[in-house]
Amino acid sequence: MNSDGAPSAGGAGSAAAATSEPLNPYVVSGTKANADALARAGYDLLEGNASGKFGIVATAKQAAALRAQGMTVQAPLGTAARAGARAAAGLLDNPTYGFDVFRPWNLTAAPCPTDPTCDTRSLKQIYDDLAKANRDIVTRVVYGRSQNTGQELVAYKVTSKRGSKRKPTVLYNSVQHAREWIAAETNRRLFDYVVTNKNNRGTAIPGILMSTEVWFVPIVNPDGYDYTFQSKATRLWRKNLRDVDGDGQITSVDGVDPNRNWEVKWNYDLEGSSADSTSETYHGTAGDSESEVAALDALTARIRPKFQIDYHSFGSLILYPEGWQVETLATDGPLFTALAGDDQDPAIPNYDPDVSAELYTVNGDITDNALTKYGTQAVTVELEGGSGDGVGGTQDNDNAFAPGGFNFQDSEADVQRVFEENLAYALDFAKSAKDPANPVSHIGNVAPNFVPTAFTESTGSPQVVEVNAKRSLGRVTVNYRINNGRVRTAPTREFAGGEKYGHPGVYYHKLRGTVRGA
Repeated sequence: MNSDGAPSAGGAGSAAAATSEPLNPYVVSGTKANADALARAGYDLLEGNASGKFGIVATAKQAAALRAQGMTVQAPLGTAARAGARAAAGLLDNPTYGFDVFRPWNLTAAPCPTDPTCDTRSLKQIYDDLAKANRDIVTRVVYGRSQNTGQELVAYKVTSKRGSKRKPTVLYNSVQHAREWIAAETNRRLFDYVVTNKNNRGTAIPGILMSTEVWFVPIVNPDGYDYTFQSKATRLWRKNLRDVDGDGQITSVDGVDPNRNWEVKWNYDLEGSSADSTSETYHGTAGDSESEVAALDALTARIRPKFQIDYHSFGSLILYPEGWQVETLATDGPLFTALAGDDQDPAIPNYDPDVSAELYTVNGDITDNALTKYGTQAVTVELEGGSGDGVGGTQDNDNAFAPGGFNFQDSEADVQRVFEENLAYALDFAKSAKDPANPVSHIGNVAPNFVPTAFTESTGSPQVVEVNAKRSLGRVTVNYRINNGRVRTAPTREFAGGEKYGHPGVYYHKLRGTVRGA
């Protein structure tokens, strides 16, 4: 390109003609579109991606000439749509508006509002730098590529080289939903805490790393997350950046919700997800259709975590399976409730622990998928929402929203507080991985051996009775007495589960016996 940004050559017109018309970004695609042809025509390509879409800068006449050659050329775009077109071509811009705390994943952050000398590294660079400085315990793992831009999907394994060669694993992941920035920061601080305390005997970390592999997936949905840093118009984007209608730009009809795209119970009903691509909970065309989901599912299948936390916002909730049906507690529920606590004594201060569908019914989600396919005791932590006055980058202006909901305040003190409130619960999972049936709870809870199914009225004789029992107990016998008579016994056998209730657990199973003579 010459100095004014117009193409310096090409059949689309002379440089003089080009400078007399406004230049606009376009996305070029189609069977006739390729990098060599566009380059020979004199276009300085912004970038291309694997799906054959190319970003160029051109005039309207030049765009028309390319269309005449059989290429698909999208029209000039406004500010919000322009970001969407660049995203569809794999061309996300570095942000021009900065935050004191929050950072994009694979883009260079804009200067901080209150400190022009602040660290503007991307989150990816921050993770990578910390990993390089701690090669003795951290292994960087590329486990796939993102759906739209093809960027790396990265995980970090943290463990001591000493200890057993076959260690149980625990997984912490965040940002399936692009707009949930506080989740990214909470997970990053947990990674930092584990790595920087690797030799600190005053913490539990050295012992954890000797016995356990601690895995971190910082950003499950990097395309969508970086897209939320483009402008105020994209800040609340939730889904990934799949170009659903194939028009070369990201609009309201595009994107798939990763946390409705997991294979287990995918598209079970239209209450827990949507078949409409304009919906925030659009589930895609098939379970695991999105590369972000399929790749993480493959990683999960390989490492088989004993426990998993999926960080989200907002709501101050601890949610555990099942999520696909209202008030259906997984058979391994006693483990979940022992770790999460209850309303009177929650594992995270001021959070509400409960079965996942308490928030809303969801199908095709990560926790049900992980538990059902891999026996992973997986929970969703919905972190608190934003609040208070605008600080740092969260000022209500043309560039950003004031704090509230998904927009967590740009305050180091508040973000650090959220992390610290969640730390003990997160570490409980890592401490429990070596003996999941007997989890470690920092609030002193113990997973019970038996949880009987209570009933107030008998059906007479015979009467089926049920208990949810730890598998490690072995054979379980029913002991019963009728009207103060002698103690009788009966055998039990495992209930195989129905269509909607009682599927066998990993560490617990439902056992049924028969009481006779009532």
